[in-house]
Amino acid sequence: MFDFNVYTNHMKGKGVTIALIDTGVGINKSNIIHYEVIDKSCVTTQKNIEDIHGSVCALKILETAPEVQIIDICVANKSSNITEENLLTALRFSIEKKWT
Repeated sequence: MFDFNVYTNHMKGKGVTIALIDTGVGINKSNIIHYEVIDKSCVTTQKNIEDIHGSVCALKILETAPEVQIIDICVANKSSNITEENLLTALRFSIEKKWT
């Protein structure tokens, strides 16, 4: 039997977690957890990153699913470059973490 409540909850993103691997998100909301790749590790950060691309991506996700949990993983280094090593670190971290 179709459960309409489950359907509408997922439409809003409730119970859904998205790892946003990008240049960082400069939005502070309770449903966004910020990480940064530093020395081959992902560490929690409260840093308000001034980047347009990652923030726009997060806003688009929140527009569609306002209750979604976003795991922001900044892979840009201090020079704003994204390295293959940082991308791989973020991907491994996301897979191992298995957020629920």
